[in-house]
Amino acid sequence: MRGTIAEIEFDCRRAREGERVKVHLGMHNRWPWPLWGLAIENGFFLNDDENETRPVAALASVPGWSRSAFVFEFRPDTRGIYPHAATVLATGFPFGIWRASTLINVKRELLVWPRTIPLTSIPSLRGIIADVIGSPSLRPGDEQEVVGGRPFRDGDRLRNIHWAQTARRDTLFVNERQALARRLVSIVVDCLAFSGDDWPRQKRMQLETAIRVAASIAQEFHSHHAEVRFVMGDLDLHLPAGAPTLQRLLDAIARFRIELKSTDERMIQDEKSLTFVVTQPRRPAAWPQGRLPVSATLALVLGLLPVAGAACLLSFTGDGC
Repeated sequence: MRGTIAEIEFDCRRAREGERVKVHLGMHNRWPWPLWGLAIENGFFLNDDENETRPVAALASVPGWSRSAFVFEFRPDTRGIYPHAATVLATGFPFGIWRASTLINVKRELLVWPRTIPLTSIPSLRGIIADVIGSPSLRPGDEQEVVGGRPFRDGDRLRNIHWAQTARRDTLFVNERQALARRLVSIVVDCLAFSGDDWPRQKRMQLETAIRVAASIAQEFHSHHAEVRFVMGDLDLHLPAGAPTLQRLLDAIARFRIELKSTDERMIQDEKSLTFVVTQPRRPAAWPQGRLPVSATLALVLGLLPVAGAACLLSFTGDGC
C-alpha cells in the first residue's frame, strides 16, 4: 500500500440528499505486484459508532506498475460536506489478519443540500395576503406602476428606457416604478429542542427532519420574492428579496455543524417579522415569556411517529402558545 497513490473527485460540486453522484477514483500503483481486495472507507456515511467502518466501494484488484481509473455511484443520505472524515483505501487480503491502508487525496469536495419539498401554498397572516408578499411602497423600484422618470444610470434595465423622452432629450431616460414593501419572513430551527442525553443517536434524525422542513419553508417564501432570515444555532443568515438563488443559504446549511455547548436560545423578537419556529411538542412551554412575538409567530411542532421514516407536523399560531 505504500507504493499506491489514490485520489477521488466528485462529478459535481453540489447535490441534494438522495441524489446519485458519480465519484471518480484514480490510482497509481508504483510497485510491481498487484493489489487485491481494496475498499474505500470512512467519510461517506455518518455512523453512530465511530469504530464502525462501512466501505462505500470495493475493488477486486489493481495490477502492478499501472494507472487505473474507476467510477462508482454514491447516494448521500444526509446533508453535509463529503467526505466528512479522512478517507482511506484499505485492504485486509487475504484473510483479514493484517490490515493496511493509505489516505486518499480529495481533489474536490461535495456539498450536500438538505432535501426540500415544494409547498402548495403560502399561509397569509390574518388572511391578508399583502402581509406576506408585500404592498405598494413609495420607494422607487422595478415592479409596479410608473411613478416618474430620471436619466439613465449604469445597471438600469434596457426594458425600462422611455424611448420618447430619450429621443426628445437626446440622452437615455428611464421610467421609475413603484416598489413593493415586502414582509420579512424569519425561520428559526430550535436546536435545543432536539438535544438530550441520548444525542446523537435518537435526536439527530429529528434535527435533520426539522432542517428539511425549515429549508422547504425558506425555499417557498424566497420563490415568492420575500425577504428571508434563517436562524439555526450560530447560523444567522439574511437573504434579500432580490437574491437570485438560495445557493448561499443552502451552502451554509450544508456546512452547518451543531455544537450543543455553544448553542444559545436566540429567537426572533422583531414584531414586524412573520416568524416560523420548528420545534418539538414540549418545547414551547419552556420558552421564556416575551422571547417571541405573539401575533406574528407560527410554531411548527415536529414529532416522529412510531412508523419508521414517518413524521407529523402540527402548527399553531402565537396566540395558541
